Amino acid sequence: MQTAQTLTAKFTAAAPAIPGGSTTPASIGTEDRADRHPDVAFGGGGELVVVWESKELSPAGKNLSVRAAVSTDGGKTFAAPVVVGGDDKAMSQRPRLGVDANGSVRAVWYDSRSPTGVGA
Repeated sequence: MQTAQTLTAKFTAAAPAIPGGSTTPASIGTEDRADRHPDVAFGGGGELVVVWESKELSPAGKNLSVRAAVSTDGGKTFAAPVVVGGDDKAMSQRPRLGVDANGSVRAVWYDSRSPTGVGA
């Protein structure tokens, strides 16, 4: 059984949300990875956060990882993606985002790190 891991991070930005944002798609993945199952959320400061699962383009045996990128200009550009489920021995997948009462963006995902097979 997989456990839900949480990422507690407050992303801050001074940029406005979508008004003035981009209507042109921005590529935030890379050509050498299979990226899927994205989720998006706006933080309390107007920042746009995207999270997704990613896997190396290779035969079986490579685990999925969870990555995230942040835009502070309404989606025109994004910071370089970062790995948020950073254990290459774990299978991290199906990320989802939410925003708490303080405007902090929170991510949860399933992964295979539970030593007992029971969620904590």
